[in-house]
Amino acid sequence: MMISTDFIRKISNLDPEVREAFLGLIDEVKRITGESVKREDFLKFVEQTNENFNRVWAAIHELAEAQKRTEERLNKLTERVDQLAEAQKRTEEEVRKLAQRMAFVEERLEGLSNSVGYGLENETYKYLPSILKRDFNIEVEGKLRRRYLDIDGKRMQVNIFGYGRRGDERLLIVGECKVRMSNRELNTFLKRIKKIERHEGTKVFPVIVAHDFTPEMENRLKELGIAYYWSFDLE
Repeated sequence: MMISTDFIRKISNLDPEVREAFLGLIDEVKRITGESVKREDFLKFVEQTNENFNRVWAAIHELAEAQKRTEERLNKLTERVDQLAEAQKRTEEEVRKLAQRMAFVEERLEGLSNSVGYGLENETYKYLPSILKRDFNIEVEGKLRRRYLDIDGKRMQVNIFGYGRRGDERLLIVGECKVRMSNRELNTFLKRIKKIERHEGTKVFPVIVAHDFTPEMENRLKELGIAYYWSFDLE
């Protein structure tokens, strides 16, 4: 006679006296049916089943504890991520405020630069004609002035614009007034000269007036053959 595991589990939790009665009944059934399973073997089987159950239960308990620890670490990680997200939010807000302040400062500096630049332009319009006559024998026709040109679909501001003659040669005087000319600004100026020459159909005589030139910039202007004057030369 085969005894099911479910049956064994059920009787193992019974009251000892009741369990003994069941075991006696099983012995009697075995005797009657002629099966030779011993009572001691059955009890041993029940004991092993309990041990296996205890091991499984211990393993489940360990898994539950591990799960608990994992959840705790996950909660801490989630909390840390939330803190980082909040810190990122504050950083973005600070960057936004800094960008606003920088934009304000740039606007003020641009306004200051424009004021300085316009003042220098006015001095240039007044004194540059006589200087070009003295240094390059160029006779300015009319007046030098600021000019806006529409070239290639874009509006271009030219600080110094006017025509002049050197002997029989007619020249277009194009210049820039800067606080300090940078390499980037010079490269832009050179590109503008080519566009203006093509647009106006007249050879350009370039000139730059600034409050300050670095030694490197002076050397580069000399190599390019571009006339340049310091602001204090305008007198």
